[in-house]
Amino acid sequence: MFGISRLLVTIWTMGMVIADVRFYSNSMAQDVQGKPISPLFKLERNELDQTSQRTLPKEIVAVLGSNRGRHANCVKCVALSPDERYLASGSRSDSVRVWDPHTMFELRSFPHPDDVDLVWFSKDSRFLHTTCWDGWLRTYDLESKSVEPIAFHVDDSQFVARHFNEGSRVWVTNTVIHGGRLPQLVELEWLDRQWKKTGRVRIGFAHLNPGTESIAVSADGRWLATRNYLRVKNADPETPKRRIAIWDLLNKEVKPSREIEFEGTGVEIMQFDSTAKNLLYADSNQGVGVISLDNNSEQQLRLSEKYQARCICLTPDEKQLLVGDYGGKIHSWNWNNGSPEFISSTEAHDDWVSEVTFNKNQSRMYSAGWDHVIHAWDRVDGHWKRNELLGHHHSVTAVAISSDGGWMATGSSTKMGMGKVSNDVFLWRVEGSHPKLSRILSGCVQNIMGLAFSRDGSYLAAAHDLGIQVWDLSSNDEGKLIQRTFQDEDRKKTLWGQSVAFLGHSHRIISGWNEGMVALHEVDSIPPRELDACKVPFHYVENLAVSQSGKRAYASSIPIDIVGDSLRLESSPELTSGEKRNKNSQPDRVGNFDVYRPTLPSFIRVAIRDDAMVIVGADKKNGITIVSLSGDKTTKVVIANAHDTRIEAVVVNHEGLIASGDWDGIVRVRSLDTPNEIRNQWQLGRVWCMALAPDQQHIAIGTGTGLTYLLRLGE
Repeated sequence: MFGISRLLVTIWTMGMVIADVRFYSNSMAQDVQGKPISPLFKLERNELDQTSQRTLPKEIVAVLGSNRGRHANCVKCVALSPDERYLASGSRSDSVRVWDPHTMFELRSFPHPDDVDLVWFSKDSRFLHTTCWDGWLRTYDLESKSVEPIAFHVDDSQFVARHFNEGSRVWVTNTVIHGGRLPQLVELEWLDRQWKKTGRVRIGFAHLNPGTESIAVSADGRWLATRNYLRVKNADPETPKRRIAIWDLLNKEVKPSREIEFEGTGVEIMQFDSTAKNLLYADSNQGVGVISLDNNSEQQLRLSEKYQARCICLTPDEKQLLVGDYGGKIHSWNWNNGSPEFISSTEAHDDWVSEVTFNKNQSRMYSAGWDHVIHAWDRVDGHWKRNELLGHHHSVTAVAISSDGGWMATGSSTKMGMGKVSNDVFLWRVEGSHPKLSRILSGCVQNIMGLAFSRDGSYLAAAHDLGIQVWDLSSNDEGKLIQRTFQDEDRKKTLWGQSVAFLGHSHRIISGWNEGMVALHEVDSIPPRELDACKVPFHYVENLAVSQSGKRAYASSIPIDIVGDSLRLESSPELTSGEKRNKNSQPDRVGNFDVYRPTLPSFIRVAIRDDAMVIVGADKKNGITIVSLSGDKTTKVVIANAHDTRIEAVVVNHEGLIASGDWDGIVRVRSLDTPNEIRNQWQLGRVWCMALAPDQQHIAIGTGTGLTYLLRLGE
């Protein structure tokens, strides 16, 4: 069926053995008709962990990556229940998720419409409380199967909150003031399964900036701290006086009992110690400050290298102070009753560390980060050992399957917050009953938007933010980088690689870039040789679909023929049934490039059936259009509102089954025969990309949780 290509993967870490990597093998199992059977059919669902078997759709036969502690967006907060049965976390524009803190498998998920800034539990661990940027404080009953809140407190603006008295009381304050309203601090109490105002209110302070968490409450509920930026007469108007206000809540006066000037510039979060004699604050520019409330003195916890503090946490016994920073590190100090002594720094996350918490006996630590992950740490021989997660931490934005089904490649996005810019492609071996991570390919940066194997399995190409990376899989180097530049009115800039595909059995690739560029390269020359290039009239060429023969490509809604070493406009099909295709369409000439105009509807995602006679496209209005070509005639079927949210991926197999996935994580299957009927549907978490396996029966689905699901259509 296909040629044989063998490659030896050299030793890539100390202790690794040389593996015989075979993309094609004549010894593959064969069915009764003598056709090779894809290794994907050997995958067994019972190899999944028990939680995945119980919760995932029955059609999922494999998961690439560890299904533990992953959100589809940045994790902003985390909390452990008093009985240590639940771990809760909240994220940006996503949800609140509840985990088993021992296994880190997901137990529940509660959707939220906006950023979740705070989660905590009731004393008996039955109720989960959350605050969200939409101005709602919600409470969920964990013994109920409903995902709807049983109680809530509603404000008409964003607010921040801090709880105390074992979570039964909370102070909230507006961060956005409407209609001349004065800023207010309001105390609420969880009583009789609802939130009630206690009557305690504080006013008269400068309001907080939106999105900050600058409130602290002592454990006994007596002391409250807020950050005030006060303007000083005759001072620089751009430099407000920076003060922290301390409120004695036993005093009925509405004004703070005292205000303390502090050295920092941007308070992220504050916390009292258990004695309420020290107030700690995380400064986004200068580290951590510790203020003694006995004498108003302040000390800065500095390191040899500058760090930007994002969160602070005292261990339950208050013997250690942990500080998470914007670079993904956790720094630890011996607390010494307010006289900290530095211990060490640990690489914890690929992005901001947003919160750290502990179990009661301090044998386990949990850290949440903007890399979408919650890590569990165990105390081993006096040191913290992280339970490593297999796979990507960020959204899987690209996936590819080799032509024999024996290999899969996955790539992710890392361009979130202030995280690292380097990125890796993971190469998975599909053999036996479950895929295994075999090799990590470096050389990409930030967003990996497309992946493709050559038909003979000897090359892998990735489109990323510096261009197109091409690896010769028989070697162990970092691959060859193809870059393109574009001269605009101001400067020459390096373009971003957006999509890539190999053409037929050749070692040629067609690639899509920003600035509307499409290029044709020969990759087995040194360096890779550009053969032709053209432009399309939209900025990002994020989607390329190529026919099996490699002679026809679609750059979203624009069909292009590959003729020899050239990219040529395909004879554009008319979209009205019965009309002949225009044989004389010509591209416009702009500068040095041909510019091809759309001849199909304005697709943002497109797929081609292997015979190139059916094109399926998704548009910006969440609709799907099916274009069928037969001779000189073209017919189309439009499915309006095929999904409720933006369609991120679409594939079509030779049997006419169409699979599409959307922003909300809904995957739907339709048939060409009955396109308006949904034949099957699954919920997997936000879908970023899809790849149809050559066996036409398996689909790899990359999701926002950093996991890739392998779904069998025939199940």
